[in-house]
Amino acid sequence: MNVLVIGFGPHGSGAEAAEYYNNAGHKVTIYETRKKSQVQSLIDKLDGKGIDISFDEHVLQEIEKYDIVVKAPSVPLKYSVIKKAHAITNDLAALLESPLTKNISFIVVVGSKGKTTSAAILTHALNALGYRATSCGGIGKSGFHILSELASGGDRSYTHIVIAMANWQIGDTHMFLDRNWPRLSAILITTQTKKEEIKEEFGILLRQDVGKIIADRSLKKEIVRQKGDRKKFAAIPSHFNPYVYPSPEASCYETLRALRIPRRKIIKALKSYKGVPDRLEQIAIKNGILYINDSASTIPESVVFAVRTMGEVSIHLICGGTDKRGELDENTMKQAFRYVSSITLLSGSFTKKLIPMLDKSKRRYHGPYDSMKDALSAARSEAESFYKEKGSTQIVLLSPGSSSLEHFENEFNRGDTFRHLVEEI
Repeated sequence: MNVLVIGFGPHGSGAEAAEYYNNAGHKVTIYETRKKSQVQSLIDKLDGKGIDISFDEHVLQEIEKYDIVVKAPSVPLKYSVIKKAHAITNDLAALLESPLTKNISFIVVVGSKGKTTSAAILTHALNALGYRATSCGGIGKSGFHILSELASGGDRSYTHIVIAMANWQIGDTHMFLDRNWPRLSAILITTQTKKEEIKEEFGILLRQDVGKIIADRSLKKEIVRQKGDRKKFAAIPSHFNPYVYPSPEASCYETLRALRIPRRKIIKALKSYKGVPDRLEQIAIKNGILYINDSASTIPESVVFAVRTMGEVSIHLICGGTDKRGELDENTMKQAFRYVSSITLLSGSFTKKLIPMLDKSKRRYHGPYDSMKDALSAARSEAESFYKEKGSTQIVLLSPGSSSLEHFENEFNRGDTFRHLVEEI
């Protein structure tokens, strides 16, 4: 089969699609619109695997020669491509319709806010309860990552896959599945969702074969109208829900109850949850220093959010990396630096723009460092010095505010590196 993957996509998900089809014995081409230098690390990763990489738009003019076109997440497709292609898919459609996932239960999480957090909590709780669960979508793994695991035979024991779906992903996936969804064990609609959203993209999901739909009770009337079955609806929160305030925990409790899991076991599993990996993830505390991994912070605004979340504490920030916007938002980064006690820089094209700003404001910093180990060592040294002086808890925070491609495969690999180094400490 001749396969065309359009775009490397965020987190290298397009590269994962290419590897999946390549490993299955198909001829694969990746078409990318960004400059070669911006995706060089992904190109290096695929080197020697027989995958063609093209930066020439002429590829799209010959779309008919490909048996299937794979759309990487967030990569737009022209109508002319959709019209001419023999078949189109994305990572979620490929996952949902694969024979490899035939006996796996799907839980889909949608809504305005809190999808990633809810999906992470559900996945953790299911694993804590003795099931074998994984998640994808949102800022998490690509569906092709899971398919590669299943194809290799390494994780055939998955019982549940939790999928966080953005509105646009629902529409894309519905089209690529040719409106033929597999059965969904549950759909969780996060609590901040508005009634208007139920009528369009979410309505597509509600009309599928679904075991249970979990949502705020204010949405019940519209959901029942769409679904036509009151028994399919479960309200957040129910009378026995220990998380009375409409939170991700309350939503996940109701979802797990809808799967007929005993109440006490659910509460125990939820209490063991420590946070979303790579998003303000508290890794460990030792000798008065708390280490937090916020590697999913790839824009300056995320750094501001992270440091403001900490409150009145000493923060030793590790930031910097690869530029993804082209122009430095100085005011935003100045806001972030205002709240921190020390700054340590990871090297990269974004960092090169930060340094003149820091020098101009006469703000002291360490680095830039090419390795996470050196950056962590510098930040840790500052935190230890402050702890000896003040005696209060210090925070070493990895929140780069930029991409990671110059030194890491993606932000998750960057977070893993930080996590492993902290665990060594």
